Amino acid sequence: MRNLPFQLCVFFHFVVFSGFAQQALTIENAVGIALSNNYNIRIAQNNALINQTNNTLGNAGFLPEISLNFGQNFNINNTKQEFFSGDLRQGSNVNTSNLNANIQLAWTVFDGFRMFVNQDRLQEIETIGQMNVRFQMETTVARVMSMYYMLEQQEKRIQTIREAISYSQERLTLAKTKLDIGTASSLPLLQAKVDINADSAMLTNQILALKNMQIQLNQLMAVDPATEFTLLPSPDSDAFDYPTLSASAAERNNLLQLTDKEIRLAELNIQQWNAIKYPTIDINTGYNYNRLQAEIGILKFNQNAGVSFGLTGRWNIFNGWNNKREIQIAKLGLETTKLSKEMA
Repeated sequence: MRNLPFQLCVFFHFVVFSGFAQQALTIENAVGIALSNNYNIRIAQNNALINQTNNTLGNAGFLPEISLNFGQNFNINNTKQEFFSGDLRQGSNVNTSNLNANIQLAWTVFDGFRMFVNQDRLQEIETIGQMNVRFQMETTVARVMSMYYMLEQQEKRIQTIREAISYSQERLTLAKTKLDIGTASSLPLLQAKVDINADSAMLTNQILALKNMQIQLNQLMAVDPATEFTLLPSPDSDAFDYPTLSASAAERNNLLQLTDKEIRLAELNIQQWNAIKYPTIDINTGYNYNRLQAEIGILKFNQNAGVSFGLTGRWNIFNGWNNKREIQIAKLGLETTKLSKEMA
């Protein structure tokens, strides 16, 4: 289910271009093209993938860390050693080599339950990413549909103006005929000409407005702004069950759901800072190897290899009341998030 928005985009990408390639655009085509191309949706998808990738046990702190360390050192020294027994050892260009290697495992087995809080936090962040993709898709669909219907209304208005011009031309012809046979004055003729000029100017403005709306719709679909298309009739508005749609919109309002997730994150932030009050316990184990070779000195050759293990603990008893301050700030952040939801 987490990849549903991406599957929808792929689906629309394959079905939308059949009508659009013939310069005929339905509202379904427009929505599908926008869902496939819209940059905000693509950015939200990338962010959602980042959040999904970050949601791992290792990132939450459940898994151990294993490191391999090694080194080889060579020294050439002029050495002089005098012992309490009176022995004297000295030499020039004395070679000494030291080889060491180890593999270490460090595992935090208790950190005040912060790892569990981190896991919940990463899960919430991943969910927020998925919800943001849906939110961007819904916003894009709403904007495309709104612009599409505005274009339909604009085309109907243009058709009405053209019909008005046609009627005015008929009036002009009739007024001219009456004037020629002497049954009317020139006033109706002049009025018809004025009406034609006014309607023609209005028609020019409306055609320009229609062109601007087409450019805006192309931008929403992320296609070439100069792309020409013809609108196909949209479904009859009477076919929609508005009470059901309204109830569904309120129930599935992604903006409110996103706010709820932000509140949950703020609560988890408080839990994270509270967890710092507890000690942290680490298990350490490893395998160590060390070899020393010297041409002069106390030891000519020394080699050690073996396992090491231990348990360490840390407990921050006092840090200048900084933890208390952070908890207070986190609580204020939670209150702010709740107020934002109420305001929305």
